[in-house]
Amino acid sequence: MRALLAQYPQLPITVTCMTPTGSERIKALFANEPRIQHCYLPYDLPWAAGRFLDHVHPQLGIIMETELWPNHIHQCAKRAIPVVLANARLSERSARGYARFARLTQPML
Repeated sequence: MRALLAQYPQLPITVTCMTPTGSERIKALFANEPRIQHCYLPYDLPWAAGRFLDHVHPQLGIIMETELWPNHIHQCAKRAIPVVLANARLSERSARGYARFARLTQPML
């Protein structure tokens, strides 16, 4: 995060999470950095993901966890927002789970 702040001093950074614990951690880590804002990521529903992206207007999405959100990724693609998976771990069990929904998940894998 600090490298992104240094490399792109003109851009704000929005950090999302899904839990109150994650929210508290973000606030603790970046309490003195006004360019970092926190918000909760909405559930992975097409309309919610689209509305979120229309509100935040990101130029880039960086996924730091192994959970992949196909509707968020699809909505980013529809808006020509690049997405980077920075923590690329996928267990065989998770891969089998994603394979069950191949039509939805194949484009993001």
